[in-house]
Amino acid sequence: MTVPGLCFVCAGSLLVAANLVAPRSLGAVGGCIPGSYLAAEGSGTQSVLTFSSDGTFHLASSAERAFGFSHIQGTWQRQSAHDVRAVGLDFGLPSDPTGAGAPPEWITRIDMSLRFSPDCRRFAGDFELRFFYDATEDPLEPPTTAPDGADTLTARRIQVPDR
Repeated sequence: MTVPGLCFVCAGSLLVAANLVAPRSLGAVGGCIPGSYLAAEGSGTQSVLTFSSDGTFHLASSAERAFGFSHIQGTWQRQSAHDVRAVGLDFGLPSDPTGAGAPPEWITRIDMSLRFSPDCRRFAGDFELRFFYDATEDPLEPPTTAPDGADTLTARRIQVPDR
């Protein structure tokens, strides 16, 4: 004999257990936005941006070597169905180590505003750069000064081709 209430409790327990071990759904954190994109800036610089479903992003820029800075890492947040704001930091690479370490010569903060296409295969947006040369300045605080630089960017999603 089956007890309907008991089966409901068992099914509910399995659902709860599955939710505890399953990764968060992409819809909850970004929909179709997580992924990697090939971007072109207005200046001609190219970058690869990877937006992770946990709200972090990484950016590798073709300008890193020319201007002596590290990869950019940061966090992103949805503002609406297809709009994203992101904040990232990179280090100005020192020309010579100092003492036992290599403190950065500067920290750069990048603030991006991006609009993704409805299918999330493309985005367009702009960004601002602020340079922090003084160790007493906090690049994590909201900007209060005019940006030191700005540019636009457009990007396409990197996808595995269909066979």
